[in-house]
Amino acid sequence: MKQDFERGAGLNKEADMKKVNRIRNNFTDSGVARWVTLTLAVAAAACLAATMEIGAAHAEGVGFKFRNALVRIITPNNDHKNDVAILCYENAADAAVNAKIFDLKGQIVAEMQRIDAATVTASYRCPPATVFPAQVEALTWNGLSSGAVVDSGVYIYRIQCEGRAVTGTILVVR
Repeated sequence: MKQDFERGAGLNKEADMKKVNRIRNNFTDSGVARWVTLTLAVAAAACLAATMEIGAAHAEGVGFKFRNALVRIITPNNDHKNDVAILCYENAADAAVNAKIFDLKGQIVAEMQRIDAATVTASYRCPPATVFPAQVEALTWNGLSSGAVVDSGVYIYRIQCEGRAVTGTILVVR
């Protein structure tokens, strides 16, 4: 029996390769590959969010307080639904805020835009300030880098203010 196995008795390598190729083609043609890729991206984002989202606990300065991420999963396709990532913060001291987006290789992809929270769309509202006269502001990113939409994947945001930093993740799905 062992000798038969070593000689390859009863094996049809050509037929087996055809089966493998048929399965591979069905996998990629049926959209399953896209679904698997999306599922892996979401799982990676969840893992990164669990390990990297340090949020308000580490980002409260004298006048700066990170509030929350209203939208962290974006689909930058101009359908006006989740096209922009929105992060809210309080800035009572009106301190300088530096916010950048990085890819997983650590390369800078874009800078987030600082806007007044009142200009955020009606469907997404930043929570009101907890300390008065704090001004609630928002940072946004539209999924663009140098004018072009970025690839699907996980991106890291880093917000710096008053010598403190907040990091977290944004998932781009196309």
